[in-house]
Amino acid sequence: MKPLLSIKNLSTWFETSQGRLRAVDDISLDIAPGEVFALLGESGSGKSLTALSLMRLLPGTARSRGEIWLHDEDLLRLPEIRMREVRGGRVAMIFQEPMTSLNPVLSVGTQIGEALRAHRGLKGKHAERRAVALLDAVGIAEPQRRIHDYPHQFSGGMKQRVMIAIALAGEPELLIADEPTTALDVTIQAQILELLRTLQKERNMAILLITHDLGVVSQMADRVAVMYAGEVVELASRAQFLSAPRHPYSQKLFDSLPGRAQRGKSLAVIRGMVPPLTQTFSGCRFAPRCDLAWQTCRDVTPALLAAEGGGKVRCHLYDANYSVMRPAAPPARLSACNVQAGAAVGPAAPGMRAGADEVLLKVTGLKVHFPIRKGLFKRKVGEVRAVDGVSLALRAGRTLALVGESGSGKTTVGKSILRLLPITSGDVHYGAVDLDSLRGGALRAQRGALQIIFQDPHSSMNPRMMIADIVAEGMIAQGMGGDERARLARIDRLLEQVGLSPDVKYRYPHEFSGGQRQRVCIARALAVNPRIIICDEPTSALDVSVQAQILNLLKRLQDELGLAYLFITHNFAVVEYLAHDVAVMHQGRIVEHGGAEQVLSNPQHDYTRRLLSAVPKIAHHA
Repeated sequence: MKPLLSIKNLSTWFETSQGRLRAVDDISLDIAPGEVFALLGESGSGKSLTALSLMRLLPGTARSRGEIWLHDEDLLRLPEIRMREVRGGRVAMIFQEPMTSLNPVLSVGTQIGEALRAHRGLKGKHAERRAVALLDAVGIAEPQRRIHDYPHQFSGGMKQRVMIAIALAGEPELLIADEPTTALDVTIQAQILELLRTLQKERNMAILLITHDLGVVSQMADRVAVMYAGEVVELASRAQFLSAPRHPYSQKLFDSLPGRAQRGKSLAVIRGMVPPLTQTFSGCRFAPRCDLAWQTCRDVTPALLAAEGGGKVRCHLYDANYSVMRPAAPPARLSACNVQAGAAVGPAAPGMRAGADEVLLKVTGLKVHFPIRKGLFKRKVGEVRAVDGVSLALRAGRTLALVGESGSGKTTVGKSILRLLPITSGDVHYGAVDLDSLRGGALRAQRGALQIIFQDPHSSMNPRMMIADIVAEGMIAQGMGGDERARLARIDRLLEQVGLSPDVKYRYPHEFSGGQRQRVCIARALAVNPRIIICDEPTSALDVSVQAQILNLLKRLQDELGLAYLFITHNFAVVEYLAHDVAVMHQGRIVEHGGAEQVLSNPQHDYTRRLLSAVPKIAHHA
């Protein structure tokens, strides 16, 4: 079958002050009509820039070369006026963050109408009828009414459905979906994936699915290409990839996945970082991080070879010319503890593990209501019951996972426990101390015992402060850590404890990767000797290999320091791996609470069963 899209030797680069940055380096792919082709890889691997190169939506500083054939037309050679007919017409794209992609001052009907006018020539009532039909096709209730609504009036999942409707307006042959479910809860993610599957089959539309989620690949893809540092390192059918991933990088991605089978163990992690793409490479780009590399891997650049049984792989292990050079006794596969970044820390401070079964935090009947005010005098006309009667207990050295969809009240519970939000009623006790009764200095004195790690490490740090100042801030506020020299020594120990070099303390947040920034936030929380840490989606913005590093770190710190975690998440794989107890929240209330094994294996509430059934399952791999 002739491919719908054929990419040949595509390269995309930027000229920077550090040299040429090769974001996409000589990749070749074919996508067949009606095929779902997944482009898999971590942040910075070149996935999204490959898609933007196809659409010719690159910034002005970027340059591309190679060939991108859509049927018999090379998209890189088309004049811009012709490319506008292709873009949004024959090839459409939906982006990761719909809120920044939709125009906030135009109704969704107007935005769909723009695409219909540009690519189908429809106007007026004809365009409106077609827009209503598209909203109906993507599962939006009452489309005749909602066509006049604005983006802010839709939930995250509904906004993504609107983006899909706009993309479908031009009746594309190829739909590029760039991380379409990353920011969505498991139930909404399942709905969006099912919608894409249905539309793809009905319209025989090809989909280029860009993702870092192996569960999404398992559910959706016909074929998979794995990207690393701007190159395709593996190409395989879904069945081949899930049953026997070939490239060491692909294998490590699977090994990094948390789950019930890994409970009590350290997750395998990929040591080091993705190399800077400004450097001149010699040898395999993954060699510095690969457990199976030998000298040939560092000296000779591997080719993308046809693999036995189909597919392709870029690795000397599969090249008969070089695999014979591999040492007879290659380096043993490193254990998770060996590849874990960071130095080990000494034993926990005396008394930290005392009372391992002690109830540190007890919440009873917690309510947090927000008033709804209207009119000139802002009279209260109602209230939003964000948290409505939550009770829970957290014991020393244990993790309580608080799970549920966005809007269920999880983060509000965490922030109200810390008194970052006002409590309407109920009791929050840390030991014998009633936190809600404290004010001023008395409350400040207790803040050291209860800390929080936020979802987005970048926005939770002051970009104008150095790491040393960020970590020291809590110590200074709590009047602990001694003089400046003593505090700097403690900062060095904390950074080592979370797997960072003490030398980084004089750098700024923008100089770190996402996983490194989250390590700094953990060091900041540890600086004031907390006994409880509220972890608000601390790994949701991270790639799977970086997530494994953070989960290993949190587990190690809990074992060593006896920390208690209130772990707010919607990732059930993380819950299976880390949590001792689980509380499921829905519409401001806890609807199920129990031991992790009990809740996950035998859920009693319909809502819990619905959440678990929506989690993407990954087929067993060898």
